[in-house]
Amino acid sequence: MKELDDLNTFEKSILLVCCDANNFSLRSHVPIEAIKRRIRNVPDKYIKKSIRILFSNGFIVKHPTGRSRNTIQLTKKGLKAGNLLKKEQEKIK
Repeated sequence: MKELDDLNTFEKSILLVCCDANNFSLRSHVPIEAIKRRIRNVPDKYIKKSIRILFSNGFIVKHPTGRSRNTIQLTKKGLKAGNLLKKEQEKIK
């Protein structure tokens, strides 16, 4: 399993977008389309691949809702990693 240091920059940015879309909360879950809307000028297949990598490494989980829709929810590991990425980003600015 990958840790935060093993992720590439694009995967880290997708994780940060997932955290932002969920308002850095463990209880909220958002549809995948909400995450795709926040990322522009990137082909859909790269976003799906990064989400799959984050899912398989335990940063996010798929939270099924009605009508066979899947939403994305953060795990504790994903929330900690997202907070670290947010702090790093604030140091740069």
